[in-house]
Parts: sequence; C-alpha cells; structure tokens
Amino acid sequence: ISFKDTGAGDPDVNWASYTIRNEGDLTVNGGTVEHLGNQTGNGNNAIFSYSGNATINGGTIQAPHSRSVRLWHGSLTINGGAFDGQVWVHPQNGDPCTLTITGGSFKPATYGNDGSSVYVTNNNIAVTLSVTGGTFQTKIGCADSTGLAGTITGGVFTQAAKENTNGALIHDNYEFVEDGDGTYSLVEKATQ
Repeated sequence: ISFKDTGAGDPDVNWASYTIRNEGDLTVNGGTVEHLGNQTGNGNNAIFSYSGNATINGGTIQAPHSRSVRLWHGSLTINGGAFDGQVWVHPQNGDPCTLTITGGSFKPATYGNDGSSVYVTNNNIAVTLSVTGGTFQTKIGCADSTGLAGTITGGVFTQAAKENTNGALIHDNYEFVEDGDGTYSLVEKATQ
C-alpha cells in the first residue's frame, strides 16, 4: 500500500497525512506500507494508529522522510518487520498507551525526536514500554524515563544505539554483551 503526498503543506498548520489510519484492530503480516511524501512533519506516517490495537508481524513499513508508525491511543505490538522512519508513541488526551517490541529491524530516523529509531513522548501520560527483541541501528528514546513503565530486556543494538539509549530504560538485571560483529545483545546478567 503506497501513498505519495505531493502537497506543499501549509506553514501555519501542522501538515499531516498518512497511508493507513487505524481506529480498530489492525494486523500487518507482510507486504509493504509506505508514505512517500517528501515533507517532514509530525503527522506524515505510513501507519497512524489513532486508536485501538495495531500488531505488526512482518513486512516493510516505511516513511523515510517522517515516521513509519505513530501511536496515539491504545497499543502497538511489533513482532517483526522492517521499519524505515521513526516509530513514535505520542499519546493524546491523557490516555495510556502500550508499546511492545519482540522483533523487527529499526533503521536510523532521518526525521523525528532526537534521532531515535523508537521514541516515546510520555510527558505526564502513562505509557508502558516492553522491548524483548529487535535490531536497533539508533537508540530507543523517551521524553521522561522516570515516568515510563516497563523496561528493555532484549534486542541487538549497534554501538551508537547501545551508547545513546537511556540507561534508565534498561532493566537492572540486564547488560550489553558484544556479539563480535560490531553489535551488542542485551542479555540477562549471569548470576554468581
């Protein structure tokens, strides 16, 4: 599913468009969902999960100039797939959100908050984060690590992603172990 927004946008309005808008239960098992507009902006997304639950099991989700997925209300579960463009949890109206990542590969974000592959804007809003897998080329970031429930307990990170992911997001009983190929896996600490 491909959408190319060729509009110039309005500098006085937060210009936005999306390829898929979810307000129910969305499951993506494969294929490609892409937003090919060349505008940067908060709302230019391949998938905008406005409400409900979205599950991505595979496929390619890309919005190279903006965000691959944006979550406003509900939950987003990523079990697999390739993401080009930031995955952004941006809860609205005080509604809690949940982001669960068990797999998938996440490219560097060319647009989005602080260059993170995955970013949670959670200022004063309850967000639960659970990362147990996935491959991250850039960091996982958030607005407020003290207000974010859940932790990162798995995944494979490049050196830059490892060094720049907020340590407060990583479970105390886990540590990075070098894989020998320039990447680092987050694993449970050995008991002594």
